[in-house]
Amino acid sequence: MVNLVIKDIAGQTYELTGRSSAPRASAAKRYSGDAYSIFRFVATLPLASDQWVQILKSTQHYLPNFDSSNPAEVRQAVAQAIMRGDLTLYQLPSLNISHGIKGKKGFGLSIIKGPNPHSATELTPEAIRSTDAAQQLLNDLGISTQAFLGYLTNENIFNGEQKKNPLSEALQLLASGELLAYKIPLPSKTPPAKAVEYVAAASADKPVPLAPESSAKPEQPKKTPSTLDARKGEPPKSLDDAEARLGSMKQEITDNGYKPKYSDEELLQQAQSGEVANERYHVRFMEAGHQWDRADSVKDENNLTGKLGREFSGETGTGPRYWSTTFDQIEDADSDPQLICQKLGIDYAPGTKYTMAIIDTEQAKPLTGCECVAATFNNISEFSNRELPAEFPKEFTDQVMTADYQAAYKKHYESARAENYLDSDWSTNKEDFAAYLSTTDLSEKEKKTMIKRMDMHRQIGSNQHYLGNGVTKDEIELSPNKFGAVETHNFERKPANLQALKDKGAIKVIYL
Repeated sequence: MVNLVIKDIAGQTYELTGRSSAPRASAAKRYSGDAYSIFRFVATLPLASDQWVQILKSTQHYLPNFDSSNPAEVRQAVAQAIMRGDLTLYQLPSLNISHGIKGKKGFGLSIIKGPNPHSATELTPEAIRSTDAAQQLLNDLGISTQAFLGYLTNENIFNGEQKKNPLSEALQLLASGELLAYKIPLPSKTPPAKAVEYVAAASADKPVPLAPESSAKPEQPKKTPSTLDARKGEPPKSLDDAEARLGSMKQEITDNGYKPKYSDEELLQQAQSGEVANERYHVRFMEAGHQWDRADSVKDENNLTGKLGREFSGETGTGPRYWSTTFDQIEDADSDPQLICQKLGIDYAPGTKYTMAIIDTEQAKPLTGCECVAATFNNISEFSNRELPAEFPKEFTDQVMTADYQAAYKKHYESARAENYLDSDWSTNKEDFAAYLSTTDLSEKEKKTMIKRMDMHRQIGSNQHYLGNGVTKDEIELSPNKFGAVETHNFERKPANLQALKDKGAIKVIYL
């Protein structure tokens, strides 16, 4: 029977099961895609061809003819087995402080749904036998009631909004084992390098290193002085200088480990002030091929006929609309696509080609007439009310552009994905979403509002990951931050393709 826990080179953990096996983690998310994307993904996992062959044989299901010594044919056979359902891959939720609450004394708290323990950690859940013990744990870690309940709501674990005594009910869930709490050590300022692990799911789920550990102490890398503090508020001198600064950050991360340029408090202050939107150098990060209207974007890196965003028609004009950030915000992640994805709170797709466009807004604005604002609830509401007043009037955005409603939308969107009503993490198929909502206990009015919220997701871009406070969620495992970068919303009233911007010296496109 197949049941393996696999940790990839990026540190993300997956569980591989056979047709008759369920994932051991209650919050596991099934990995899905077409045959080619699954083939590419399988190629990124740290399993040798002979290991895959053994796994295929253990399924005891139909196997096509393939050359077991040819890695490509083996991976293709694995992809076919996954497509047939003979094998299933689940992405396991990370157990780290980016999905937890920071506490005192060097520890935070991460909570998952029970009763099954987390499948990919050596940590054991806290032994909580009563509500008093649960409260004492919060007190010991210096976690307030408000922070505790807010965290549970944000993680879609427990929503106490309509509960008479939400704290008491949440503590009871911990005492009963319906929720499991893990104490997570907070990362040091200079985190150690992380090795790749391949783990077979056993009773203890202990990590097994790929190679024997050496008894000799590894040589510590020589640290170089950090330049991040000196670069705060200091924009690049040019597009070429911006590219060079990214290169120097790569070396600094190698020497000193990743360190965010700004603290959470600084990021929130910048988002609320809105001044970030006025910075000269902005960055648009996307998968290659998302330069809209560019027919052969993946094949020809010099064909820049596409645009920075999807075409949008509003009351004040027609042009590309997109979400981005500034160079100052994203410089600390250098040009590492995985690190950038995690900093922007989006899922990283191994093997996918990414593009970074650095934009000199002073040179670009005469061509584009671009309006840029920090992507707060208020700013996105005002944009929607002004540009699409019939679809998204103020009374609608006042209802849905709140932290509570956004948490509800995220919960239902991700449930629709988990139950295979939506076929991808970026799907905005309203018919499929409506089919999922028909299985819930929402009223007809609430369902209509939820579907309209998906329409806003599709047209404006405020997706299920949107926080509304103007910043992204920081998914970098060893980052001390909860937030990643101030995000901006952009609307170009004069459509200009990438080649026109490049000819003007207003843009530099970097393929990562």
